[in-house]
Amino acid sequence: VVSVRGARFFSQTAGVDPTPVARIGSTDCAATSWISDTSLTCVVPPGSGQGLDVQVRVIAAVATLQQAFSYAAPPTVSGVDPSSDRVPVVGAGSLLTIYGRGFETEGL
Repeated sequence: VVSVRGARFFSQTAGVDPTPVARIGSTDCAATSWISDTSLTCVVPPGSGQGLDVQVRVIAAVATLQQAFSYAAPPTVSGVDPSSDRVPVVGAGSLLTIYGRGFETEGL
């Protein structure tokens, strides 16, 4: 969840849904929640990218903060050791090594 701060995130135009919609890069947030006229939250859509624009749309008004957000692809697991075919039951306190990519947190 990302907090977005700005101004005029609400409109009182009669008969029009004033709910803001936030977008990261070219993808709408999975959910945008209005907090106040100056704050909303965005459930970040899946994906990856560096220097992505953050855009907020309220009815027909659109505001963009360029190159404001970066995130990495989720980690992937390629294996574990010991594997279940070698040791069927691993007890509490046993060492389990997990292999994969994207476990680092540096630069996020």
